[in-house]
Amino acid sequence: MRDGDGVRVDYFAILDLPRDAPTERIADAIKQQMRLWQKRTTNPDLSRRQEAEQRIQLLGEAREVLLDDVRRASYLDQLAVVGRSTGAEPGPAGPFPGAPPPTEPAPTQRPPTEQPSTQQPPQEGPPRQRPGGDWLQEAEDYLAAGDYASAVYAAREAKQADSQSAEGWSLLSRANAGLGNLHDAVFEARQAINLDTSNAGYCMDLGVAHERLQEWPDALYCYERAQALDPEADDPKFGIASVLMQTERAEEARPILEELHQNAEDRERVAAMLARCLVFEAERIPAVQRDGEYVVTARREITAMRRLLDPAGDLTDDPEALDDVHRMQRYLRWCERRHFKSPGVSLGCWIPLLVLVALPSLVLGMMYFIASPGIVPVLIVAVWGVLLVSRFMAWFPPGWKTNRRAHKRPGPPPVSTT
Repeated sequence: MRDGDGVRVDYFAILDLPRDAPTERIADAIKQQMRLWQKRTTNPDLSRRQEAEQRIQLLGEAREVLLDDVRRASYLDQLAVVGRSTGAEPGPAGPFPGAPPPTEPAPTQRPPTEQPSTQQPPQEGPPRQRPGGDWLQEAEDYLAAGDYASAVYAAREAKQADSQSAEGWSLLSRANAGLGNLHDAVFEARQAINLDTSNAGYCMDLGVAHERLQEWPDALYCYERAQALDPEADDPKFGIASVLMQTERAEEARPILEELHQNAEDRERVAAMLARCLVFEAERIPAVQRDGEYVVTARREITAMRRLLDPAGDLTDDPEALDDVHRMQRYLRWCERRHFKSPGVSLGCWIPLLVLVALPSLVLGMMYFIASPGIVPVLIVAVWGVLLVSRFMAWFPPGWKTNRRAHKRPGPPPVSTT
């Protein structure tokens, strides 16, 4: 995102990545955060829903800029210019390098009846609903606009005015989570829960922070607690399914998503997540699993994986989910096709060749003496046919059989072909 003066948003800070991160890592981070924030676009809380929609918009912009080599190079140059002009560190210092700091009206330093000066410089972001008054409302407005730095300031003011405000702690947690200060966000979300133990939204905020930190047991506990507090809400169920999928328990997440797909208002969003769940479950079917990679080594594995992938491809039009489905389907087609395998030069490979030449001659001689001349050619052709088919099967094995032979040999695992 840019304004007239240059770069306004540091996409690398939003993604929690260094600016020299490789393209593959950037793409993965965008995909993971898209999945995380899409869960919150149907939140009944307007502020949380607007925040999620704003973050998804920023992630879409980040995808367009950072995954294009030319645009990424230009963007990095602009970030460097902003860094030199503001004295910022070259790393991702926050989501709005180069943007003016939030205006800081100090209501505690003037009488309550005094109005804000009209000489203040214009602000970035939305106008305040009640200038200098309701800091909680201001923090919500900044969060909805994606201005996390200003939201932190407003939430801190609200918390200083009332340290026992659960909402103030919650807003501060969400703002720090937006800035990538996840450990601060965890602490502040816990404070909000301690002050209001019956609020499912606060449990969701804490669960999201734990999930971004990949603290899976804590995230799952928070989502389950949120579900217990609000059994009718969809967001906790999404959170539970998300954690299960990322901890190799996709088969447990599938029933949750299938139920949501039947009843949720936003069925397309559920369908995209269900399709990815089916992909995750299919990835766990192959018996050979090494370093996060799978290798198909049996025909039955192909059959079982197709039973999951075929319906997944029909569920959604989401490009990321379909890309995962199509990638796996291409790999399964490779596993089914036959590929030439060189016979090599070892004695074990040459013996079948010698037999292929000598055996028909031997059979021909025997048949000449024991059978009528009319049957001899038929038998010769049959023998030749059997030998040729056996050689073809040996020299052109299907991909899954090639993988199985390579897996049995010592050395690195076979390479998956997509």
